Amino acid sequence: MAVTAEMRAELAAVKHAQHRFAQAALGDAASAGAAADAEVLRRLRLEPIKGMGRVVYSSNAVFLLELEGPDPTHPDQPLRAIYKPTRGERPLWDFPRQTLHMREAAAYAVSAALADGLVPATTLRDGPVGPGSVQLFVHASDETGITAARAHSRRSCATSEPSTC
Repeated sequence: MAVTAEMRAELAAVKHAQHRFAQAALGDAASAGAAADAEVLRRLRLEPIKGMGRVVYSSNAVFLLELEGPDPTHPDQPLRAIYKPTRGERPLWDFPRQTLHMREAAAYAVSAALADGLVPATTLRDGPVGPGSVQLFVHASDETGITAARAHSRRSCATSEPSTC
């Protein structure tokens, strides 16, 4: 099998993404997020994993992690997170391969910078299936806060100049 220029470019992109993950994993998770999320970001990145289950019917490999400590908003329940490993990502034609985890963390960083509360705390972690993104699990009873934040964001954009949304 001949190695094409496209295959070489794909391999170079994957190696570059792996290098960026390694660099991000060395950084401080809290520095990219909201100050109020600093502790939960640290815990998502470092806390030992007690259990893992597969989330079915998703286009990428998605797992629900149960971590050792208590949930910050539900102390009677364990801290849970959504884990999306790089290895389980389905490639998209318009994004480099194996970058979903970094896009997930970047979406949180933008949301935190805008203080819109739309994206739960998300960081990078080397998990049970390899490197990936880990996002704080939002309990169904907490969705009203997220729904309100989304509605506020939509109202703000509806009353602003289109270039500011």
